[in-house]
Amino acid sequence: MACSSRGKGVGRLGQIVLLFLSAASSCADSRAPALQKERVPVTTERARVENVPVQVDGIGRAVAVASVTVMPQVDGIVERAHVREGRAVRRGEPLFSLDRRPLAAALAEARGRLAQDELEAAEAIIKGKRWTQLAQAGFASRELADELVAHGRALEAAASASRAAVESARLRLEHASIRAPIGGRAGAVLVDAGNVVRANETKLVSIRTVSPIHVDVSVPVVHLARIRSRLDSGVRVDARPAADGAAGARGVLTFVDNAVDEATGTILVRATFENADEAMWPGDLLEVVLTLDEPPGVVVPARAVVEGPQGSFVFVVHEDGSAEERRVLVDRTVGERAVIARGVGSGDEVVTDGQLRLVPGSLVRRVPERGDS
Repeated sequence: MACSSRGKGVGRLGQIVLLFLSAASSCADSRAPALQKERVPVTTERARVENVPVQVDGIGRAVAVASVTVMPQVDGIVERAHVREGRAVRRGEPLFSLDRRPLAAALAEARGRLAQDELEAAEAIIKGKRWTQLAQAGFASRELADELVAHGRALEAAASASRAAVESARLRLEHASIRAPIGGRAGAVLVDAGNVVRANETKLVSIRTVSPIHVDVSVPVVHLARIRSRLDSGVRVDARPAADGAAGARGVLTFVDNAVDEATGTILVRATFENADEAMWPGDLLEVVLTLDEPPGVVVPARAVVEGPQGSFVFVVHEDGSAEERRVLVDRTVGERAVIARGVGSGDEVVTDGQLRLVPGSLVRRVPERGDS
């Protein structure tokens, strides 16, 4: 009887252990499906084929199409300065007036000398013709007739020189009115009324064209072949002043330098902009973008690409909601878009937000973008 009593006690203890194990197993079984059904919330977008531009960025500098430092062509005294500093000037517009009186007197003197030389030459030519006729008739010396004809030709040559002197004096008088050789913006006026100026020495004012305007930028030489192939058909160039919030402008590439800078491995190119609003100013630093081509390519949002220790990858979501880590080769990034050269095809669904919580094989739950309704 004692042995029977101990066996019954062990049986009850076994039943308790069995009941505990059964309950724990049941609990674990009930939790396992719940863990398997838990999905990571992510946002996704499908890859698609788009024409994405091939662009080259750089920092350029605005350069005036034409720049002139105005100097007088004659000596004189400044009578009046018509130009105003910093103002726009038109080609041919008066800038300065010099004292015309000495130049006008020189012109009058040259004209008087010309009149005298022309009169003397005319008389000598007539005299030479008469003596030639007499010599032919035998009434005068042939040698004397030839001397008179030669003297008349010499006086005629002197009259031609006097005519050139008159034209020179007339041009000098015209130069007393100094006009703008180009249109543009005037710089600082360097002389005032009453100053004595010297021909081709005294700087009066500088003028630079602002509209149109050039923009020079150096680009890596690896792009040279593509730039040259597109030069005739037109390479689009966008430029924006480096200041925040400044508006941009669009121009066209018009010049490629004839040599590569060996020190930097770059080549200088130049674009021309209308710049009608004069937003760009000579000497400005500009953010420049050259658009060389727009070939089609597979595009995903740039934020979908993750940089890992072994390279770039994205998570691709399958129809069953499982996520696959896929290595990709990024050809280029334009704005917020990445062009994929290898690894993703058109129509593939990629994760754009929530990648940090994923591992290969994770199940995902698609949620809308923030701000989407």
